Amino acid sequence: MPPARLDSLRGHGLAQYVMVEARDHYRVVLAIVEFADDFTSRRVILTRAADGQPLGWEQGPWRVVVDDELRPREWVRQVTARRLRAAPE
Repeated sequence: MPPARLDSLRGHGLAQYVMVEARDHYRVVLAIVEFADDFTSRRVILTRAADGQPLGWEQGPWRVVVDDELRPREWVRQVTARRLRAAPE
């Protein structure tokens, strides 16, 4: 699958999603529109640091943070993979 084009999402492109997987097998699915500025103002952040320091073993090496959630259901620590997929037809 080619990379997502966030600047021209429409039609079948809207059926794409990103699967984020963690070391402990926790998984989260984010719709592709959650990354597109013309669909949402929320920010999905993939980071390796907090407060200017690298994430420790219990949080890192990578972490996903979603800035507007009241409960952090889409936050993922210890990220091991990010996969772009398309929903089946």
